[in-house]
Amino acid sequence: MVRMKKVVELMESKNLDSVVITRSDNLQYYLNVDILADSTVILYVNRGGEATVYTPPLEYYRLKDSLKEINVKAFSKTIKLPNEVVIEKSLEELITDLTKDSRRIGVDIESSPIASKVIKILGGKLIDVTSDVYKQRMIKDDSEVEAIREAIKATVAGIKTAVSMLSDDVTEVELAGLFEARARSMGCKEHAFPTIVLFKPTNSYPHGMPSYRKLGKRNLVLIDAGVKVKGYCSDITRSIPWGRVAKEEVKILEAINEAVESALDSIAPGVKASEVDSIARRTLDKYGYSKHFIHGLGHGFGVSVHEPPYITIGSETIIEPGMVFTIEPGVYIPGVIGVRIEEDVLVNNRGAKVLTNSLSRIIYP
Repeated sequence: MVRMKKVVELMESKNLDSVVITRSDNLQYYLNVDILADSTVILYVNRGGEATVYTPPLEYYRLKDSLKEINVKAFSKTIKLPNEVVIEKSLEELITDLTKDSRRIGVDIESSPIASKVIKILGGKLIDVTSDVYKQRMIKDDSEVEAIREAIKATVAGIKTAVSMLSDDVTEVELAGLFEARARSMGCKEHAFPTIVLFKPTNSYPHGMPSYRKLGKRNLVLIDAGVKVKGYCSDITRSIPWGRVAKEEVKILEAINEAVESALDSIAPGVKASEVDSIARRTLDKYGYSKHFIHGLGHGFGVSVHEPPYITIGSETIIEPGMVFTIEPGVYIPGVIGVRIEEDVLVNNRGAKVLTNSLSRIIYP
């Protein structure tokens, strides 16, 4: 579903003459089409709401065939296309020409691959609308939530398959592959991030990468995985005891489980994101583990696996219905063990609806 109405609403709210969207994730959000991260594709919308996508010839045919509701034009000073008109301009020349009659031009410049060029071209006419775009993306509509549910379903199936194949001789790399193969069979188009499968003690690195180490007889497996289905992400983490684990490890699991539950209970429209983070930390502090919780409690996800809102210390974001984010407290004792549980939640008018409840929070094989 193309979201041009959202762009027009943005223009009206900021009193803009035109808008230039440059970031690949924002282009995916508004156009509902895959855009490469290093692309120089732009979406231009004028004051009348007329939208045009400008693309290098490399992506022209794919975007033209995919975007039936939007005018697509190719631009290049060197490459031609058979039987197609190519605008003979560089990106800088194109943007200059498109915006020459505009006084206030909204651009999502944050982390854009062409941000420095756009800033130089537009100067004082540029209005940074990055945060405004994120505000729109934070509130998911029904079609977005349904795509996220499908991504979660594929991720859950992949994790269950990986868990079913646990053995003393299996490696982290093998389990990651088993997850990925099953998720692909469930409709995963791409992975939201590299699959994380870690045994002790390297699961004490929150974002370690799988190795060829074997599981052995007593261990704790951390699986953090996410996929994209219909352009939307999932992000789930589970910690799986293997064999007889130490009492301290059971205590950590129980403490994290309680921290998840306390955070979920605190989520409601009107609550500050930082307060939810604080509640989870206070829960871990009861068990003496808060000093080992070394990242934020959660993050939003949608077309990107990390996007606002961020459920972190100091966040001023007010939770609203329609937000989708993770709750993922973790305990990391360097060189010993790392344990994390991550749930995906949707905020409704009453509080948090857990979207990942089809997968046990602590999995005992």
